[in-house]
Amino acid sequence: MGGEVVGGQKREVWGNEVVGRLGNSDLDFKISEVGGDLQTTQKELDTATIYMRSTNPNDPQERLQYNQLAAREVELKVKLKSLEKQLDVLQLQLDELEIRSPLDGQVLTWDLHKTLDARPVKRGQILMTVADVDGPWVVKLQVPDEHAGPAFAPQRAAAQPQV
Repeated sequence: MGGEVVGGQKREVWGNEVVGRLGNSDLDFKISEVGGDLQTTQKELDTATIYMRSTNPNDPQERLQYNQLAAREVELKVKLKSLEKQLDVLQLQLDELEIRSPLDGQVLTWDLHKTLDARPVKRGQILMTVADVDGPWVVKLQVPDEHAGPAFAPQRAAAQPQV
């Protein structure tokens, strides 16, 4: 499974915007195959329809050929609908390979292309970080007590009365 990354680090993105696409060569092949079958079937249907229109169903000598062409036309229409449904399902599968941003924000992950190119991935894996850099932030620090003095200095200075 290959894929592509759209943009890079520090890129502004909108919620639900496509930020990457996973690749699936088997799915690409199936889409190509069904698309080709669809075109072939449509051409066969067009040909059968043309022959059927040029055949006189009232002429006893042409009636059998007309009935065969009419049956073939119905068969091809059913096959065409089936292929269209298959192509719709494959297109939905292809759409599911799009990676979308969960929110408006900025891509924070460094070297996306280097990190993700040709990397096999599974559904649910975290591939990049997108954050709302303009929103309110709360910083939480875990500092051992012996090193916490400088972190609390501004707080202590604000609490002391001014003389």
